[in-house]
Amino acid sequence: MVTFLHISDLHLDRSFEGHMQPSADFLQKLSSANEVTLHRIGQIAIENQVDFILMTGDNFHQSTSSIRSQRLLHDFFTTLAENKIDVYLTFGNHDYYQPDRFWFDFPDNVHIWTSESIETYYHTLPNKEVVAISSFSYTQPWINENKALDFPRRKPQESHYHIGMYHGDVGQQVDTHRTQQYAPTRLSDLLSLNYDYWALGHIHVPTVLKNQPPIIYAGTPQGHNKKEQDVRGVLLVNLEKNKVTYQWQPVATVSYQTLTLSLDERMTKQKLLETLRLQINERLVALEYATLLFLQIEIENEEVSHEEWLEQIQTDDVIEALQAEFPTLTILDIKRLSTNKRYDARLPLPLTARDVSQNWDYIMTHKLKDLKQPLWYHRDFERLELGSMISIDEVEKQVLNRFEHAFSLQEDEHDYQKN
Repeated sequence: MVTFLHISDLHLDRSFEGHMQPSADFLQKLSSANEVTLHRIGQIAIENQVDFILMTGDNFHQSTSSIRSQRLLHDFFTTLAENKIDVYLTFGNHDYYQPDRFWFDFPDNVHIWTSESIETYYHTLPNKEVVAISSFSYTQPWINENKALDFPRRKPQESHYHIGMYHGDVGQQVDTHRTQQYAPTRLSDLLSLNYDYWALGHIHVPTVLKNQPPIIYAGTPQGHNKKEQDVRGVLLVNLEKNKVTYQWQPVATVSYQTLTLSLDERMTKQKLLETLRLQINERLVALEYATLLFLQIEIENEEVSHEEWLEQIQTDDVIEALQAEFPTLTILDIKRLSTNKRYDARLPLPLTARDVSQNWDYIMTHKLKDLKQPLWYHRDFERLELGSMISIDEVEKQVLNRFEHAFSLQEDEHDYQKN
């Protein structure tokens, strides 16, 4: 058996976006957030005695990373070396490889890909079994070719396991008219190689494309803005012959969340503030590992009588009062929504039925996240539950069953407008 961590898209140099008047204590903790996250990853690796760690690109947010971030990662690697844990690391489109940009040499336990050519490392386990690990790195911000076509097929005589690391758009055809792509490839291209596991990077939402064999985007382990709320952590994987288990391990120090409250005619200003306090406290208590919370508050309201004090509750004074009570909280914004708009019956879907049938793999792997909002606003999808981890097996039936009705509604409306 081989045990490893699958990590992608750390973006260590990236700032945390959207803070509004955070407290001094909050800012102090925020400055060390990446360090705490890396420490947690190291703890998980050591406690579970992993054989190695896979880091599938965009470990830094930019190609020219700060000396502080490089030192942080170097110290992380050194700790792993002391515990006899190897690291296999690729560079993605954000931190594409340039040899003269590093202030420190990589320790001997870190094996890196330095070109866009496919190379294979062989890792020998304590029981003498051999794991082949094939991958490539970006040396520029874009790769317009299907790199999967260059990967070697699995050869049982050379290794007991074969793992692929791929940073790019899986489930997408190469577009010959575009010059800024991210190694687009089809799911079938990866499956044809007969690998035991595919460790994917580039997509920040944790996404299971296939269970057998596992083809998985680990997702970013640490969100950096309010769009990155679907964060699971790093993947702990146990791989045996004909059997694989995996589990996300939370490591984020900072959590971005949205809190939505609905008002009715009985709501008062005092009751709303008390409800906010209770809900915020529940969110903080429920955090698995994170200690800092960025919160977007959305208030749904139909009552004209609430307008005046709703404007008051959006003021800096209220935000400062809530943050003073909860020092590990920063409120990004307090927005007012109209429930009339939320349940408007026939907001159009952005895709045609033909688009869906011809591009199903790509839609399910890349566009489902984008579709969540338009589908949610459509009356035929109000009860469709799309969870924080998008699993194709879990939601495919639900989506397919409802697409047909949704498109028929669109066609009816289109015919009605023509008449």
